Amino acid sequence: MAPEPLPFTGDELTVLRSHGLAFFADRVIYEAQPPISAKSLAYVESVCPGPIPEAVRELWSVTAGGQLDYDLTVTVEGRPAAFSWTELFYDGSPGYRDLHEWIDFQVELVHEEAAARGLAGQLDALPIGGFEYLERVYVVADPDSPRYGSVVAWMSGAPAWTGLPGTNTATALAPDLHSAFARLRIDSNPIRDGELDVKASTGVELLGYLESRCEDDGLPRELAERVQDFYLRAAVA
Repeated sequence: MAPEPLPFTGDELTVLRSHGLAFFADRVIYEAQPPISAKSLAYVESVCPGPIPEAVRELWSVTAGGQLDYDLTVTVEGRPAAFSWTELFYDGSPGYRDLHEWIDFQVELVHEEAAARGLAGQLDALPIGGFEYLERVYVVADPDSPRYGSVVAWMSGAPAWTGLPGTNTATALAPDLHSAFARLRIDSNPIRDGELDVKASTGVELLGYLESRCEDDGLPRELAERVQDFYLRAAVA
């Protein structure tokens, strides 16, 4: 299903963009980075076996990284598990690794595995986001694969007390990037449920970001409230 048209004018989107707010597949990205540079895109494609999936190109033409504040559940060995997809990796990220560092890391792993088998390796799964080194989101980047463009959620092994697998696991998240974003939701509306003071609650980071932009950087409050309303459309109840 195609995303609905954004309820913002072109001028409003420009203002929001100047305040680090961008949109993709009906979801809000904050601390949004500029679109990917031609140089960065050329590097990414140079380590992949073919053109990167069109949906990734579309995302990066809007913003080449930023922060997400949603809930997400994946199925691991037949059981639902919470999955943290809080960042779209970007160059210069202060996180565990930035976009190019994650790609270089994956390329190194691929080359090591290929060399052990006497093959030439290329990056067939592109890391685009996740949470530090614990949970990562990949898009299948091999045009010859029947799963080209599909999205995979990778989780590091969990402690035994969690009941989750103790070894690294990868599970299908969605058939394409738009569908993956559609799975991002808000389980509990932080405004309606009075959770704005609960730091770990989903939505608190984004709503706080909007407030700081209004108070400190001149984002029009009426426009910020409309972004808030748009964001809260992802609340499940």
